[in-house]
Amino acid sequence: MDSLIGEIYEAAVIAEKWPGLLRTLGDHFGTKGALLFTLAADATRWVGGGEMADIMEECVAGGWMADNERPARVRALAHPGFVTELDVMSAQELMHLPICREFLHPRGCFAAAGTYVSGLDCDGLMLSVEGFPDHHAAMAAVPMLDAWRPHLARALLLAGQFRLQLMRGHVEALQAIGAAAGVINATGKLITNNKRLEDELGKTFLDIRGALYLSDKHAQRQLSWTIEQMRRKNFSGCSIAIHCEDGAARVLHVLPISGRANDIFTQAAALLVLTNPARRMDLSAPLLQELFDLTPAEARLAVLVGNRNATLSQVATDAGMSVNTAKSQIRSIFQKTGTERQTDLVRLLMATGTVQPRAGGAAP
Repeated sequence: MDSLIGEIYEAAVIAEKWPGLLRTLGDHFGTKGALLFTLAADATRWVGGGEMADIMEECVAGGWMADNERPARVRALAHPGFVTELDVMSAQELMHLPICREFLHPRGCFAAAGTYVSGLDCDGLMLSVEGFPDHHAAMAAVPMLDAWRPHLARALLLAGQFRLQLMRGHVEALQAIGAAAGVINATGKLITNNKRLEDELGKTFLDIRGALYLSDKHAQRQLSWTIEQMRRKNFSGCSIAIHCEDGAARVLHVLPISGRANDIFTQAAALLVLTNPARRMDLSAPLLQELFDLTPAEARLAVLVGNRNATLSQVATDAGMSVNTAKSQIRSIFQKTGTERQTDLVRLLMATGTVQPRAGGAAP
């Protein structure tokens, strides 16, 4: 039990650990895995572990969650612990529920035990262990799940706070180099922003009923299209030219915040960075080190990545380091900059300034 509790709190800090933790939960009870998902009206955001990750992918793609009454019943029950399906629905109701009869049961998912955790910015989360062989097995698992629930709920709350603070740190770091920046969800609502972006409200940006709009109508049409692509999970980033009333030109870079765990805890969908092309500054390794709390070696590697259209192994060769060292450093850079892929990192560096390698190369 102690080892699992350690995994729980590790996931609170490192979002990428949740799939492994959910798989471990499922394995403990011999089920198909576990799920963490939102009950938001606009779309189901989720992360899964074990076989349930693939099953949930298919479930969401097939639109089965739209008629899934079970999570809403669990939330309405407001029980501060785990419950089974039979606590919120009758056996006859479950038998006639399409998602159970036509989707879950044919895949060997005959019963589940779940809990609702409120108090999060994402309107609460459901944590569900899925794929028990029958309801008796699910009910037998509840006492042990209830023993873990305080740790799980605490970890979920800490994860949401940690991710939000991390994003706030990013937008404040961008302010230090003169960039207005903010984070929006998939409906265009601002989650967090820096003072420079706040100063642009009423000028470049308009806040209409909690959603962010651009005063340039043509640019706003592009932003609306971009937000729609984000909702459909079909988005890889873009740059939008903005013409301001004073005649000045601005560029709004919309950078996807990758990773299901980021999405589920904060509803964050994209980082917005508003730049003035005429005032772009060189981002040296020391400046990147200060902005994102990188080590000197990580900052030099980030500069090389930003200036090269090359694979990581090629960059490692240029930097005079092993590929394994480069992989270790790039993983740390991704975590500190809120990116997940090399292409995302390059977009972020391009949006915030012009990356320039220091004289003498970038080898650590």
